[in-house]
Amino acid sequence: MIDVYNPYSLVNALNHKRLRSYWASSGATSLLPKFVNDMELHLDYFDHCSVLRGILETSDVTGGGPELFLYQSGYITIKDSDEFGYILGIPNEEVRQALNEMVLPALTMRRQGDILSLQANLYRQLGTGMLDDAKKTLRSLIADVPYSNKKLASMDMEERYRLIISTILNAIGIRVEVERMLATGRIDLVAWLSRYIYVIELKLSNNGGIAAAEQQITTCGYTEPFKGDTRKVVGLAVELDSEGKGLIDWKVVEEQ
Repeated sequence: MIDVYNPYSLVNALNHKRLRSYWASSGATSLLPKFVNDMELHLDYFDHCSVLRGILETSDVTGGGPELFLYQSGYITIKDSDEFGYILGIPNEEVRQALNEMVLPALTMRRQGDILSLQANLYRQLGTGMLDDAKKTLRSLIADVPYSNKKLASMDMEERYRLIISTILNAIGIRVEVERMLATGRIDLVAWLSRYIYVIELKLSNNGGIAAAEQQITTCGYTEPFKGDTRKVVGLAVELDSEGKGLIDWKVVEEQ
């Protein structure tokens, strides 16, 4: 397999003997915030987007769309090519986290300084299984779903919540699968940490809430595919306000 690596990050990792976000700290550009409002908030789009050869090779960075800017600033790279053009994608998890960190304040319409401490707390709480504290922190992060955000206005309420929560988790360095397909159904979110795997089902308060989410996790056996993993698997039935006022409650679904 031939892939792209970053020698700056590699040299720093070998020198410090630890993995850190060396690329994000060195490769950040002051221009990026100016493009955030024009970027698609579904960042997974940038994992497999097509660009014509002529546009990628000749266009000016300020005149193109977000794909061109992200490519020329190193946030996405060439993954493949064919006679039709180039296939671009996010190179690694470090860059994915950096992009989500940049998008999150615009998505929640809050200043970055207002959410940094909450993000750090949530990462620690989910990573150590402190679910009561994690619920309070996540409730603070999504106190309401902004209607004035044009990107969110075109989505139904549950989709808005799913986008915001997945962006929050990605921004703090948690690997997230959105709408994981199983033979028995579709899991809203799966969050992978070093000690835990969280299987998360979201339900609005006017669509059954916690009871409906818990029943779906249990009936469809959503936690079963992950039980061969050495990490602890936790099912979370989450109830969200149908009017966009944020997280109401969640419940750990006990194994049958």
